[in-house]
Amino acid sequence: MSAATGTIVDVFNTTPEALIEALLDFDSYPQWQRNVLGCTVLERDEEGRGKVLQLHVDGKVKQLNVVIEVVHRPDGLSCRYLRGDVKDYSATYVFEPQGARTKVTYTITVDPGFPLPGAVKKLLVSRSTKETLDYLKKRVHG
Repeated sequence: MSAATGTIVDVFNTTPEALIEALLDFDSYPQWQRNVLGCTVLERDEEGRGKVLQLHVDGKVKQLNVVIEVVHRPDGLSCRYLRGDVKDYSATYVFEPQGARTKVTYTITVDPGFPLPGAVKKLLVSRSTKETLDYLKKRVHG
């Protein structure tokens, strides 16, 4: 079994700060990210931001529970897999300001840890990256 990686790039009519604010509002994830069925903050950093999260997600093939660590970076956010129902997972948002707009590059890598044809993994990752940015765009643009 191997991991599948997907990257998507889009431009948002907002600032990196507004994107980060939306992404750090973990309690609201189930309201605007259709694939997130539940999100619980397990640990906070010294600034009170969610640092370790438990996510209950619709993995399309089956529902999954994962625990991730959120990493704050100068150019965006990333998350690191700690434990759960997959073998490995990581995601990165990179924000590049462009005047009043922001170029967003979103990359995920998933190794489900169970047999899944390569074409299906690629399709799931491709769909997931697109849906994630579509949901984020709706969240910040209204």
